[in-house]
Amino acid sequence: MFLRIFSYIWLVLTLFLLLKPGVGYEQVVLFENEDKVAHFTLFFNLSFLWQREFQRILAFNFKTSIIYSAVFTVVLSGLTEVAQDFIPYRGMDIADFGFNIIGVIVGLIFAFFIEKRSPSISN
Repeated sequence: MFLRIFSYIWLVLTLFLLLKPGVGYEQVVLFENEDKVAHFTLFFNLSFLWQREFQRILAFNFKTSIIYSAVFTVVLSGLTEVAQDFIPYRGMDIADFGFNIIGVIVGLIFAFFIEKRSPSISN
């Protein structure tokens, strides 16, 4: 049950972080390209969590849930990058989109290894 709730919380958090205006927040840089790591992490978790959700909610088999999660997260990634071009002090960045996609791929590979280890999913 916790993962189900966390999936929705992570989706809302991801949308908030990617669609908030760029002004009014203190810019703290911990290391170079930290935003790329953030994009990777957001979409790694999103793809993994939503693969599990598609498998649970829609009773998809594992392969179908991987496909749905990949399509869902890649489309969401593209839409948020395009939307950022219309948000004040934000901008569309193809490198961010690339790191989003890498996060999706690695998240779904992680899901594959988890599924291979324990094929049953508990709520």
